[in-house]
Order: sequence, then C-alpha cells, then structure tokens
Amino acid sequence: MRLFSTKAGASARVVLVAVLAAGLTISALKAEALRVGPGAIGAGTGATWTDAFTDLQSALAVAQSGDEIWIKAGVHKPTAGTSRSATFTIPSGVSLLGGFVGNENYAHERNFLIQLTTLSGDIGVSGNAEDNVYHVVRGGANSVLDGVHVTAGNA
Repeated sequence: MRLFSTKAGASARVVLVAVLAAGLTISALKAEALRVGPGAIGAGTGATWTDAFTDLQSALAVAQSGDEIWIKAGVHKPTAGTSRSATFTIPSGVSLLGGFVGNENYAHERNFLIQLTTLSGDIGVSGNAEDNVYHVVRGGANSVLDGVHVTAGNA
C-alpha cells in the first residue's frame, strides 16, 4: 500500500517520521475543542454539545495546552459549595471561549455579545460580596479568556 506518491508526499513523510521519532502521536498534534454546557445529557466527554461537560471545572481538569474550551452562555461558578478559595484555573496554553448557544461547530459561529457567558464568584448569599470567592479566574502562561464576563470576586 502506498501512502505518499508525490514530491509533496515525500515532505509529508519526512514530517511524519520526525513526529514519530519525537515520540508524538498524530492525535497529540491536534488541539481539542472541549464543550461545556450545563444540562448536557450525553457522555460528559466534551467532544460534542450533546456530550458536553456539565461544569467548567471538569473541562479544565482535562484540558491540555493548545485546547479550546467552548462555554455555553449562562452563569458559571467555580464551586457549588461555599469555599472562598475556589477558582477557575486555566491551564497554560488553554483558551476559554464564551458566547456559545450550544449548536456551533466552529468558534467563529458564536456571538458573545448576545449569548453572555459569565464566570461569577458570587457563591454564597446572592449579592453579598463578603462571601464571594477571592479570585474568580487564574490563568497559566499563554492562556486565553475570550468572550467571557468575570464578576463578583472579592480578594
């Protein structure tokens, strides 16, 4: 079976050999889009909107550098409890993108001006800043926060 049959194919073969020699797999080169949609009813893998993670913390726990996390519009809090130390920690190189309805196939289809995605630190008594989380979001090196409103931290 022939995989490459042109001069361009020879270049691709060299790249493939270099990738394999480095111990990487083809899947390791592909960034993932992990979806977060409270109320999703699927497998909870983040691979599709049906199988979206139901909370942002679950997606952050598995995200790797180069991944995008697509967040469905709504209010997202770093904990269901009352720990003021809770925070959303974005891993290095990961992008958090808000403004999704939950049916998009590409990030450019979102409208974050209409579909508001809010990361809120208001975890205790609603409107009482004294029991809010200290830091709503922390980002690693080269992390991105795009199309997301951050509110109600109280450090």
